[in-house]
Amino acid sequence: MRRFTTVDLDENLGDVKAAASRAPIVITEHGEDRFVMLSIEDFERLRKSGVSQRAFGAGETPPEIAVPLLAVIDRILEEPGAWRAEEPRAQITAGLKSLRAGKGEDGEAVFDRLDAEIDEDERRETQ
Repeated sequence: MRRFTTVDLDENLGDVKAAASRAPIVITEHGEDRFVMLSIEDFERLRKSGVSQRAFGAGETPPEIAVPLLAVIDRILEEPGAWRAEEPRAQITAGLKSLRAGKGEDGEAVFDRLDAEIDEDERRETQ
């Protein structure tokens, strides 16, 4: 999830709003996560879903959730042409092996890294 400081919010409101219109963002204050900003469409979809969701850290996902999820991921990875690039496939395979061994990386850290990579790709495209 992309992060902005309260200073960013004050000085670059347009950029912050544009980011929040694409995906929920975190607003930090004094280095701590303080708020989440999201589009009204995302908020309404979340509110109307009525679904209670819970995030699990690596190694804490209950087997009744982890086993079917890992089976689907394995099936997708085995499909011919499922991945055009071998690097992401290798990273996902290594990550699954690590999770199965009871090790892993914080999910938020993974998504932050992916978000940064997407931002970098977008920045390159606009240059």
